[in-house]
Amino acid sequence: MKRMIFLLALLPAVALVRAQTFQLPSDPVTHEVTYTEEVGVPGKTAREVYDKAKPFVFSDLQNVKYIRFWGDENTSRIFVHGGLPYDYGNPPDYSMTSYVYFELTVECHDGGYKYTFAKFSYDQMGTDIWTTDAETSGAGKKQKRGSRRERKIRALIDKFVRKNIEIMKEGI
Repeated sequence: MKRMIFLLALLPAVALVRAQTFQLPSDPVTHEVTYTEEVGVPGKTAREVYDKAKPFVFSDLQNVKYIRFWGDENTSRIFVHGGLPYDYGNPPDYSMTSYVYFELTVECHDGGYKYTFAKFSYDQMGTDIWTTDAETSGAGKKQKRGSRRERKIRALIDKFVRKNIEIMKEGI
């Protein structure tokens, strides 16, 4: 009897843990996953920031397969369409690599720069997992819960972006 009461007491805790999803930062207007921040680099002109940021973004971002990379010296902007490798297997002894694609924009100006990681996509999933609106609106339980793979990819994106943001801040 004590065991049954104990198990019944644990049910709400288990339900709460299963209901939580990994939240990524989102744009308040589009509800798309977006990491953006203004970073100060005191005493530097837009051109000096751009000249330091361009080779850094091209060569020092971690775990990125570049799809396209270009810089515009006239506007002091750097653009990257990149891919983040994601290995998955089904069954576990079979491994396949796919990519989570993203866009990175670095806008350089006098005294700093603004970075934006956005437009994440993954060719084997619907676009709804890249927006956080479904998690906060009247979506059903099945939509809110998401799959195990989606949560893993969300955690991978967050870890990748945060790591590269720190490296970028130190390097530029």
